[in-house]
Amino acid sequence: MKLLKKYSPVLISSIMMLFSTHSSAELSGLAKIRFIDETPSNGTTKLRDLQTAKIEFGYTQTHNNLFESALLFVYEENLTPFTLEQAEIRVDIAPLTQLQFGMSALPFGQFDTFMIAKPLTLELMESFETMVGINQITSKGELRAFTYIGDSQSSAVNQIEYGFGWKVPIGQMVSVDVGFNSNIADSNLIQEVDGGGGAGTVNRQIGAVDVVFEVQWKEYSLYLESMQTTRAFTSGDLGGAITQSKRLGVTHLEIARKLSDNHNVSVSLQQTKDAAFTGIPQTRYSLNYQRQLHERIYYTVELSQAEDYSIADGGSGIRSSGVAIELTTEF
Repeated sequence: MKLLKKYSPVLISSIMMLFSTHSSAELSGLAKIRFIDETPSNGTTKLRDLQTAKIEFGYTQTHNNLFESALLFVYEENLTPFTLEQAEIRVDIAPLTQLQFGMSALPFGQFDTFMIAKPLTLELMESFETMVGINQITSKGELRAFTYIGDSQSSAVNQIEYGFGWKVPIGQMVSVDVGFNSNIADSNLIQEVDGGGGAGTVNRQIGAVDVVFEVQWKEYSLYLESMQTTRAFTSGDLGGAITQSKRLGVTHLEIARKLSDNHNVSVSLQQTKDAAFTGIPQTRYSLNYQRQLHERIYYTVELSQAEDYSIADGGSGIRSSGVAIELTTEF
């Protein structure tokens, strides 16, 4: 199974080649240059850096108006350069119904933000898997479901995992999205946690529910996303990193105002629960200003303050404040 996961992008790329005739292709890309200046409260050395924060190259090919294949390569600062993050084929199996299979991020969590820093929801929940999924648009909203082979079970045979979601518009201004994943322990971040007895392993599935509430009113927008596990991590999970029951949660609230057609301001509050073992902060507050310089070029200035869990709760107790400036270009 591990070999299937490892080489599935290659297999999918080969299938793409078979459908290369009578097709149209599209290239896309993104680059982010970022300056950061962060000061911790404990008097240690501040972080000041100029980074190539992110580079993306995407390729999408449509075959005979029925098949669509997609590849996405991403480089991020402090990560392995140019990782293949998406290699999938999408098939229109019925009107407004699409089947997708291959490697991609699971459709669990929305992670919308104007902020420079990744939302804590994304840090905690994002998971890249080789999966099969289906999406359907109906008069009552957008439905989705997916399945994949998990990575986190302690037993010799990993569990078949699954998830589903439903996004429902309520009038012209409001939408609600509810999603479920049968095992949040398969997320990229949690899979790296290891107390010495095996990274990312759990004794049973840890289900999770994610709810997104969005409001658009005139020049204002409100975004609220909250994830909560349906059961707790228990002692011995994640190679012994969990020593007492931890029921994971994360909430992201963001309010934005569009000042004109090319610039806006936004503020966000993010908070996690029982997540000290993952290394992400307990709270983060951010204020953000974004201005568009050209159709595909914009810059962002952000002030933020983050606070780690207390030492008694398994964190460092450190509070840090920072300034970030980012220039983004797309094509």
